[in-house]
Amino acid sequence: MSNATKQYNKKQILSLAVLAIVVLPALVLELRFAAVNFQRNNMKAAVGDLRYNNTSQIQQQQEQRVFPEPQVKAKAYAVYDDTEGRVIAGKNENALLPLASVTKIFTSIIALQHLNPDTIITIKQEDLATEGNSGLKAGEKWRLKTLISYMLTVSSNDAASALERTLKNKTHKNYKDLFAQTAAKIGLQESFAVNPSGLDESVNFSGAYGSAAEVSKALAYAAKNYPDIFAPTTKRELEFTSLSGYKHIARNTNQSIPEIFNAIASKTGFTDLAGGNLAVAFEIEPGHVITIAALGSDKTGRFEDIKKLYKSVIQYYSN
Repeated sequence: MSNATKQYNKKQILSLAVLAIVVLPALVLELRFAAVNFQRNNMKAAVGDLRYNNTSQIQQQQEQRVFPEPQVKAKAYAVYDDTEGRVIAGKNENALLPLASVTKIFTSIIALQHLNPDTIITIKQEDLATEGNSGLKAGEKWRLKTLISYMLTVSSNDAASALERTLKNKTHKNYKDLFAQTAAKIGLQESFAVNPSGLDESVNFSGAYGSAAEVSKALAYAAKNYPDIFAPTTKRELEFTSLSGYKHIARNTNQSIPEIFNAIASKTGFTDLAGGNLAVAFEIEPGHVITIAALGSDKTGRFEDIKKLYKSVIQYYSN
């Protein structure tokens, strides 16, 4: 073998050695990555199957559960599960009916969306001209958030009037337009109002209309976004003190509230056109909010209706 051939063979061997040193580790690493990815994809597929099976099981359980519908006087009702984002039971839940003072749920949301909670509101004589007497005095000063809680608890039309006046001065918009704007923002399509208290405008026309489904959604929104302001509506009686130093004993207009455990919000309503209305929100378990709205009952029947529906909800979720 010539020296030239020997030199050539050495170069080939050296090249192969270098190639082995450089390429082989990379190839091993690539194989490892492929194995890991294979395992990861298998795990993802397994998890996906597990999630699908769990979701299917939950859906099957929901389909198997039947809401025990009670006999109620209300023309319409809706039971809304805020966690699931759907009405789980109802009767004429999408029918437009007069809202009466349930409108004040919306009035509260509107005020809190446009005004600072610490805004000072002075009650004027014109506010006191509204139907009903909730004990407010001309010249009396209130912090906005406290006045709203008081309004909701005792269903004060005078307070609603003061809020409307303050909103108009701030936004330069009428209540009807503000209501429509807020309703759209929280995903409501049918509800509308022309006054902040829901009082009947005439013998044939209510100050506000909405469905049980949309009222239940609105109360869920309010309870979730303004829990401290709606919390007083879960008490049977409490004392409010205005910034002017006047003390007001507020007796809750919701007579059924002592029997709604874990309640977080409520609102009553009654006019000749509306009949008796009532909406309540409560937690079926921590963080799991359920709202019930009953419309078109009578003055006392609304409380019995809500208690029956509340018991049905407890039974439904216990299965």
